[in-house]
Amino acid sequence: MPAGDDAATAARAWGLYVDAGAARTLEQALKSAAAIESAFLKASALRDIAYAQAQAGDVSAALKTADTIVEAGSKAPALRDIAVAQAEAGDVSRALKTADTIADANRKADALRAIAEAQAKGGDVSAALKTADTIADAGSKTYALHAIAEAQAKGGDVSAALKTADAIADAGSKVDTLRAIAEAQAKAGDRAGAARTFEQALQAAAAISNEYGKANALRAIAEAQVKAGDSAGAARTHEQALQVLTAVETTGAWGSLDRVASIALLAADRVDAGDLRGALAWAAAHGADPVAKTSALVGMAAALLQPREEPFLRGVEKLLPPGLRGDR
Repeated sequence: MPAGDDAATAARAWGLYVDAGAARTLEQALKSAAAIESAFLKASALRDIAYAQAQAGDVSAALKTADTIVEAGSKAPALRDIAVAQAEAGDVSRALKTADTIADANRKADALRAIAEAQAKGGDVSAALKTADTIADAGSKTYALHAIAEAQAKGGDVSAALKTADAIADAGSKVDTLRAIAEAQAKAGDRAGAARTFEQALQAAAAISNEYGKANALRAIAEAQVKAGDSAGAARTHEQALQVLTAVETTGAWGSLDRVASIALLAADRVDAGDLRGALAWAAAHGADPVAKTSALVGMAAALLQPREEPFLRGVEKLLPPGLRGDR
């Protein structure tokens, strides 16, 4: 028998052994759970067992276990876990049936979100959109739409992805989705299209009311722009984020610390993008604000201390005084 066949046979045998061992172990766990006196703890244990059974592929046993849970607060999460496991295993039709039995609205919404994501990742975008349309909870629906838009973009249907992103009401979530679409475009070689989508993401970020949330959204866009090869665009986006932070009116020490931490992260981002000169210019520009200047310098130092690839190190070395360069 060829060595490859031996390995495949051994792998199958090991899989059967693991499955059998898991099944026996879960049977013992069920017997042990029956002896738990606390209703809450018993329900929690049965939920864990049901999830493990579903993960092992024994959904009928998982549903049977979930059916023994008396406490409603634990039964709904157990059914949600089973539905998610079914969806992730590709058994979407049964996952939908399981989700339909969940009484708790929030758990049901979360299960439907996971099903929609599984459908999108599996390439069935139209079904995913139908599932997402049945989700009542706004947050779960947003997560589902994000996954669908990302799948559409990776599949090359950018116009549909942008249409899906437009259906997302929350500004921060819309930024995340548009950023993901732009990254997919850049990866596919459409840098011009990615630039246009990044612009839409920047416009969406402007609608975020919380200043720190807005700055974080801009940071995320800039990071994606760097990955997409648009260093100049990333620098401009970082500058926007810095302007947002410097305009924040802080009250008390804790408010100031929030701004300090955010500025430090921005400075570190510029270093990560390979723009040490730009980061130094930021620090110099804050000469009148010693707190902001110090935070920028600390962020730069923290970034510089991270392990780096050789090309990055060579780029940084060029900015050092001659006496500190490695070629002296």
